[in-house]
Amino acid sequence: MGKWQVDKGLLLVVFFFLGLGLVQVYSSSYIFAMEKYGDGLMIFRRQLLFTGLAVVALLCGAYVPIKWLRVGTPVMWIIAVVGLVLTFVPELAIKAGGAQRWVKLPFGQRFEPGEMIKLVLPMLMATYLSRPEQRLSGGQWFFRFVFLGMP
Repeated sequence: MGKWQVDKGLLLVVFFFLGLGLVQVYSSSYIFAMEKYGDGLMIFRRQLLFTGLAVVALLCGAYVPIKWLRVGTPVMWIIAVVGLVLTFVPELAIKAGGAQRWVKLPFGQRFEPGEMIKLVLPMLMATYLSRPEQRLSGGQWFFRFVFLGMP
């Protein structure tokens, strides 16, 4: 097995946008946080914590073998689509803010399937595009991705 390599350019772009996002959160929330909480950095610190957790998730995800993703991504997509369908079941759906986007889970937990779709759909498309045997010609790729992106 070859040595694991990092795409330094991509990593630089990711960290640039993470830093830019942190600057935006700081500049747009300082006065609000100072007035509401008495601490101008409260929202920034919370965002910094979540950014740190995201970087840890990124580093952990970088070590996941591609084979696992190719097998698991379609399964995750099916689970996410089933979750979206469950939002139409009145006994399981929760209305919040005038929209019925949440699903009740056991032990009082909630789940928003739309968030899972946002995570899984790009992974699914990347999985299909990364397979040479799946290269589609003409408009076939368009219809396949429209079908996958419908949910």
